[in-house]
Amino acid sequence: MDSIAKIKVLLGKTGLDSQNKKIRALARGLREVGDMEVIYTGLYRSLEEIVDESISNSVDVIGISVYNGLHMTVFPELKQRLAQRAGEKIIVFAEGFIPPQDQKVLVEAGTLARVFSPSASTESIIEWIQEAVNLE
Repeated sequence: MDSIAKIKVLLGKTGLDSQNKKIRALARGLREVGDMEVIYTGLYRSLEEIVDESISNSVDVIGISVYNGLHMTVFPELKQRLAQRAGEKIIVFAEGFIPPQDQKVLVEAGTLARVFSPSASTESIIEWIQEAVNLE
C-alpha cells in the first residue's frame, strides 16, 4: 500500500435491514479519525450493487452492517460475487449482531476477516483496518 494513498473503505447495508445508526457513525469516524476514503452505500442495497461499487471504486475493505440475522447467507454470497469479479483480495468485515458460533464459521471459512460487535469502538475498527490493509 502506497503510504500517500488513503485506505478506501466501502460500508454498506443490504436487504431490508434498516439499522443504520452505527454504520453512519462508523463512516464518519473512519473519515475524520482514520483519515480514510469512505463510500457509504446507504440502506437497502443488493449485494450486486455493493460489489459493483467496490470494484468500480477499487476499495481495499468492505464493511457490511448486519442486524437482520441473514449473515450466514449474505457473507458467503458476497465473497462469491467478489471472486467472480476478481475482487477476492478485498478484505471483508462485519459489524452487527452475529452469534459467536456463526462468527467462527464465517471467519474460519475465509468468508469474513473479522466481526465487530455493535459495542466495538470506532478506534478499534480503524486500528484493525489499518493493520489488515498493511498486511496485504
